[in-house]
Amino acid sequence: MLNSFTKRKRIFSLFIVLFLFTFTVLGDEFTVKADRIETDAKNKIVYLYGNCLIQGRDIRLKADKIKIDKAKGVITASGNVEFDKNSVKGTGKRLVYYTDSEQATVFKGELILEANYRFYAEEITYLSGNKYQLKDCTFTTCPNGCNYWGFYSKKVNVKKEGYASFKSLKFRVKDKSVFYLPFFIYPAKTKRTFGLLIPEFGNSSKHGFNYHQELFIPIGKSQDITLGIDYYSKAGTGTTFEYRESFRQGEFAGFKVYSIKDRLIHNRRTMGEISYKYYKSPEDTYQFKGFLGDDYDLIRDYTFNKYDLAMRNFYAYGSFYKKINNHFTITTSLYLENPIFHDKTIYSSTLPSISLYGENLKFLGRNLRLKGNIGIISDDRIKNNTYSREYLEFSSSKYFNKSLFLVKENLKFKTLNYSNSNLANNSVFDFSYKIQLPYLSRDFNLFKNIVIPFVKIGYRDNSGKFNEIYHDLEDYINPSGVYIQAGITSNFIFSDRTGFFSLYGEKNLSSNNYPDPNNPNLQSEYSSFNGYFLMPVTDNIEFSSLIKYNPKTNDFDTLTFNTRLNNLYLTYFKGYVYGEEKSRKSLIGRYDRKLSRNWKAIMQFDYDFSLNDFRYKRITVAYYKKCIGVNITYQNNSYSTTTTNQFTVALVLRSIGELFKYRLGL
Repeated sequence: MLNSFTKRKRIFSLFIVLFLFTFTVLGDEFTVKADRIETDAKNKIVYLYGNCLIQGRDIRLKADKIKIDKAKGVITASGNVEFDKNSVKGTGKRLVYYTDSEQATVFKGELILEANYRFYAEEITYLSGNKYQLKDCTFTTCPNGCNYWGFYSKKVNVKKEGYASFKSLKFRVKDKSVFYLPFFIYPAKTKRTFGLLIPEFGNSSKHGFNYHQELFIPIGKSQDITLGIDYYSKAGTGTTFEYRESFRQGEFAGFKVYSIKDRLIHNRRTMGEISYKYYKSPEDTYQFKGFLGDDYDLIRDYTFNKYDLAMRNFYAYGSFYKKINNHFTITTSLYLENPIFHDKTIYSSTLPSISLYGENLKFLGRNLRLKGNIGIISDDRIKNNTYSREYLEFSSSKYFNKSLFLVKENLKFKTLNYSNSNLANNSVFDFSYKIQLPYLSRDFNLFKNIVIPFVKIGYRDNSGKFNEIYHDLEDYINPSGVYIQAGITSNFIFSDRTGFFSLYGEKNLSSNNYPDPNNPNLQSEYSSFNGYFLMPVTDNIEFSSLIKYNPKTNDFDTLTFNTRLNNLYLTYFKGYVYGEEKSRKSLIGRYDRKLSRNWKAIMQFDYDFSLNDFRYKRITVAYYKKCIGVNITYQNNSYSTTTTNQFTVALVLRSIGELFKYRLGL
């Protein structure tokens, strides 16, 4: 046993001597590990078997079997080879390493610059100066083990933190070649760098085949430029220029312009965007965004009684928000737009303004709130189209108990003044007491219902006329005099959610001239009965409704009914739409669901019952697996100056170039 141990010790020592002598020339020290070691002293060969590891300062080699040929200066490894030289990894079935030249070749393996930045090749040769040569190579940014798409080339030269150059490149999906380029370069860097980004492909029934390519140019650590080209077989060729800069943490600006000579309309279309944002803190924020051009794709979903189906050929918005102290904030803003409606009504408006807002103010036990705004307006729809608008709102409220009742005292004053225009000035003074009667409570098996009747008595003093163009202050449409409101609120309290219902009506004791907001020529003895309903049935099912019922016309001024069933959202809307200057009835819907791990479906539509047609509909089916996806979209927009009706198929690739593009150095 002693002789056996002594023999193994001598063999191991001989191996260490041979190994260290071999690499002393390279000026490096190595650690050698293996499950079993054999030596051929005569031929100066050492064999390593099982979990073999050779590790030095710049080289790390791991394999199932390693042969070290001292006489020839060659190391051969096979079986699950992992090779790391100068922090660039390679894996494969077999490796040959020449100790004198430090050149290594990996067979049937991959070169890994980053986790998802890999070159697969039949041969990978490590050259000096962090250069690599690959034969029969496929490059992809797919995750490990993915082979859905790639760039294939017989010969590829790669330099770390440099570029990869492909000769006779073929783009393949699975094993099918899609297109060919005689030469192509791509960044082989892990930092922001100059180079072509992954191209995009698509085909549209309206625009034809589309090829989109971008060239990314970084300028220092925090600036960059992106140049892009779009080729449409039917529409023409468009170009893009984009500049971005990050000045410091939270401060960012960008500029982008796109231009195309559109063969479909025989005209050049140019679009420009500019943006700036400085997020110093939640209490101190600056931002600006502007657009100039043909905004032909603009369409917004119906949200909070606002529906915008106009197109615009320019708009701009900017704001500055500053919290002065715990009570006051100041906001300045600028808004410009030029909308183009379906009925060819075209106008431009401008609104630079400054606002002051105060809250959390206390006086004699009352909560005070102050809101003021001064702005300059330019609107082609007004006789004197440039004028100023001054707005001031002050309110005071206090709660106190009176016997069994909860009473809220409320004082509100608003004034709206238009200078140098034919619009009527408005002001309103409203003082009221709202008395909440003792609530009625009843427990059911699944929920608790609390009903709170209330009565509100007040005095209102209005002056001026209601302006249809600027309808944001609905108090101005109510008549002056003593009025009374009566209604109920009801809460439905479940263990994990709460529903709400409210309904009230108003009667003026001094006047019967409540204008109809949809038709100022009509009047009603009562104000509209206003109701709101919200009922979350489960986490995935919810119903809500907003109702304004006019007893004079026996009709609804406004009616919305919203449902949410898992990923399906439906809204029925009936009401007057400002800008279109007419009432409309529509069913608006959206369905967004992940059908499976790889499939997703999106559907949007707006069906107008008065037109007996869809204003807008869009259906998208998307497939995405690991690194490659396909989007199939049908879109029709019939309520805009430019009617769109197109079917589009687009190929989506995972691109590490996008990571380079958005890595701003700050």
